[in-house]
Amino acid sequence: MQLRRSVRLAALAASVAVGLCGAATPGQAQAPRSMAALGDSLSVGLYSGAPCLPAALCPQNSWSTGTNAAVDSHVLRLARLGAAPTAHNFAVSGVKVIDLGSANNQAQKAINAGVEYVTIMIGLNDSCRETVAAMTSVATFRAQFAAGLGKLVAGLPGARILVASIPDVERLRMILKDSPSARAEWAAKQVCSVLLEDPLSTAPAVVVRRAAARQRAIDFNRQLEEVCAQYPTCRYDDGAVFGWAFQPAHFGTYDYFHLSAAGQAGLAALTYPLAFPSASAPPPIVTPPPAVADPPPPPAARFPAKLKLKRAAIAGGRLDALLGVSGRATGALRVEYHSAATTRVFRVALGPAREGEKNVKLLRALSGAQRRTPTGILTVTYSGNQRVLGDLLRARAANRRSLLRRTSLSLAGARLRVAGTVAPAVRGVVRLRVTYTDASGAGAEWSHAARIAAGRWRADRALPAAASTDPNAYLTLQFTGDLAARGGPHRGEQDGRGLGNLPVS
Repeated sequence: MQLRRSVRLAALAASVAVGLCGAATPGQAQAPRSMAALGDSLSVGLYSGAPCLPAALCPQNSWSTGTNAAVDSHVLRLARLGAAPTAHNFAVSGVKVIDLGSANNQAQKAINAGVEYVTIMIGLNDSCRETVAAMTSVATFRAQFAAGLGKLVAGLPGARILVASIPDVERLRMILKDSPSARAEWAAKQVCSVLLEDPLSTAPAVVVRRAAARQRAIDFNRQLEEVCAQYPTCRYDDGAVFGWAFQPAHFGTYDYFHLSAAGQAGLAALTYPLAFPSASAPPPIVTPPPAVADPPPPPAARFPAKLKLKRAAIAGGRLDALLGVSGRATGALRVEYHSAATTRVFRVALGPAREGEKNVKLLRALSGAQRRTPTGILTVTYSGNQRVLGDLLRARAANRRSLLRRTSLSLAGARLRVAGTVAPAVRGVVRLRVTYTDASGAGAEWSHAARIAAGRWRADRALPAAASTDPNAYLTLQFTGDLAARGGPHRGEQDGRGLGNLPVS
């Protein structure tokens, strides 16, 4: 499938150079003259705020077809190429993937409009349900998406199509779970209950439910990718939206779930280069800068925390864990241990900065029912300092090892290839996370879940350009543990490797 995708991307890049709508002037790409947005509430700017009322649709803020200059949508970027395309927004709040080809039948509306470019962002409402059982099955999702996309391609055989991945709602929970306002709105409006209900809970059943729901979204994204790959005019975003390192400001305060205008702008900036990878960049909106005597100094490089979990066992009524962290990390680690419906919280000082790696030992006596419970959830948070990025580790503590190993790793350009093994009994995914510093000096991350099959896992994915060129980029491998594995619960394990000094392949 990787070879097929490479051929498809090469064909798409070539198509941009000559234009899909007719011959272009030599050396100049011809932009589409009409476009349509298909999908759900994320494409119609629901609850995105100004210039609309907080609790309202706001298509002006759509990342795809919006007219708000602050969002700088796809249609505005194309207009600056001289195309001035006609834009239609056929997305509908609350729809599921079946609405692409039947029911609401957005594909037919795009066909009737005869557009030359289509964006599709759909599937969030198939994965964000009350329970895991209420989510659309993977097989049904694939069949319904295939029907809708097939109808669209048959009716618009020359149109360029961008398919965006489903966002990672678990990341939203992680960055907003400590906000009382967000928790209150999630509860009051019953927002994506399968992932956002009880957002602070670390009870095993809740953790398992969240993992299953997130995995379903990952499986849906795989169907989007595989079905899109069947058509040369279709471009999948390679998981860019799912891996997007969005921030709290990207979400509106009406329900802390739908994107604000700033979030829509971030989504537009993330996805436009994926649809037009070789097109001339549209000229920016020019605002005269204030006069300054000297340019600001470049931001100081920040290093990854390199948080590792080397051991997490329950022995003699005590939590016995061994962590690793960058020697540059200072301050303290915040540690939570949850088992037997009880959470213990404590801090571990890291001491002064030094070179190399610091080993941090945790040996804490447990009390009450926790002493008699052979497993629990360990959460370790490092908030960062001026030189080291923050980090988070969450894994199951148990006595049986999961034997997470990396057997191969290479970085060819922006292509990350990594594989490894785990104990044969465990199931689930190995989570890959690359932390890096973007051009502004802010911390960013890319993530991907590699499915475990018969004790093996692998991934072959494209990294963001900034991640592949940052000499301090760091790859974290995490297996969070398996409560139901044969032989008793297997504990979580986390390790990592810097990407900046990998041999060129």
